[in-house]
Amino acid sequence: DKQSTPAEATRSKHGTKQKRSKDHIISKFITESDSFIRYCTRFQTSPITDITESVLNIKLESVNNLWARLLTAYDTVLDTDDAELPENTKASATAKCDNCRDQYELTKGMITEQISLVRPSRATTPPPRVVTTQKEDLDKGMYLKVPACDTEVFNGCYDQWPSFRDMFTAVYINHPKLSQAQKLYHLRYKTKGEAGSIVKQFALNDENFKLAWEALVEGYENERVMIENPIKILLHLPKIQQETSQEFQNLHSTVTNCLSV
Repeated sequence: DKQSTPAEATRSKHGTKQKRSKDHIISKFITESDSFIRYCTRFQTSPITDITESVLNIKLESVNNLWARLLTAYDTVLDTDDAELPENTKASATAKCDNCRDQYELTKGMITEQISLVRPSRATTPPPRVVTTQKEDLDKGMYLKVPACDTEVFNGCYDQWPSFRDMFTAVYINHPKLSQAQKLYHLRYKTKGEAGSIVKQFALNDENFKLAWEALVEGYENERVMIENPIKILLHLPKIQQETSQEFQNLHSTVTNCLSV
């Protein structure tokens, strides 16, 4: 067999090293972006608990650090010569980075709002000292914890409003230890689409929960619409493709929702 010359061996090693370097750049970005998305998703989907301000500040620092690491990996991709990367690598990285930016802003906003809810208000003059028991202190504390039975996100569909209204009332509005601002916080993250736009018009404070809730009620308890929509749904029920328990359950759920309006 023909033996490679020292020069050829050196070029081969150099080429292998370059390939590994390019592969590392891409894999580093993918690893950082996936790690970032996992962290944001975990925070956004975790039940809100009676968490302390200190822990929330740590979470805020964590999401900032993860975002900084992701940007560093992204910049490395952009600084690499196009000829050394697979086709469309930079375009794909940019699209993924844009998605991560949206998640970063959303997650950071959620953490910041939670901090504002658990942070005690600062009075201009110190209040008189009152001796209370530990139980009284706990009863007066800031609570974000809610029951395990939670409500689905309401996206503005009229047929979903009655069940959302009843469940949100049972879980949040009737919660004995949630402040009005905390109820508005939960309402913000339990509404999307048109309904979410209505709620987000109101700043996060105690006075605005009642206004936000009344705006939803006014928008989705229009008698004419509430009657017409269920009728339309019932008249256009899809045919059952297969007689499975899931198909029957879906049909039963749709009919029940319409009749409950």
